[in-house]
Amino acid sequence: HGGELLFEIDPARHQLAVRQAEAQLAAQRVTLAQARREADRNNGLGDLVSTELREQSRTRVEQAQVAVQQAELVLDQARLNLQRAQVRAPADGVVILAADHPFTLEGNLLMIDHGMGLNSAFLHLSRIDVKVGDHVRQGQLVGAVGSTGRATGPHLHWSMKWNDARIDPLLLAGPMPGG
Repeated sequence: HGGELLFEIDPARHQLAVRQAEAQLAAQRVTLAQARREADRNNGLGDLVSTELREQSRTRVEQAQVAVQQAELVLDQARLNLQRAQVRAPADGVVILAADHPFTLEGNLLMIDHGMGLNSAFLHLSRIDVKVGDHVRQGQLVGAVGSTGRATGPHLHWSMKWNDARIDPLLLAGPMPGG
């Protein structure tokens, strides 16, 4: 198979990017709150504080507001990158279910029958790129990571069954990059 990934992301790396962006946004919000308190204090002192000092305080507030807006954009992009991650078929098979409208708690649900009693299911997808009856090849694009159904954020929920036994997909896929 040449080491091709089942999904074109390192989930841990993208989740880390989201957490880092959230932490950066929180830090920028603290800086903004501090700048506002300083500006309020300086404005409240009136003539006891120079016009120049009040202007510096106002400038710090404006700069902090811009930094918060930039941190929000970085966070939005990190979340979008995680959500857009592509999902690929782990093995050849036939699509037996492609519910592209939220399928109760599972959201958008895709199931592939790999034969010999082995099935894959991908839950919470943001999109499904195949339809029931399609024959898929290992590595073929089948959908994208999402957060449909009952999910708190974008992630790949991949489950496998062999006959009626649930099995850990990573036992078949091997170690993931960065894992």
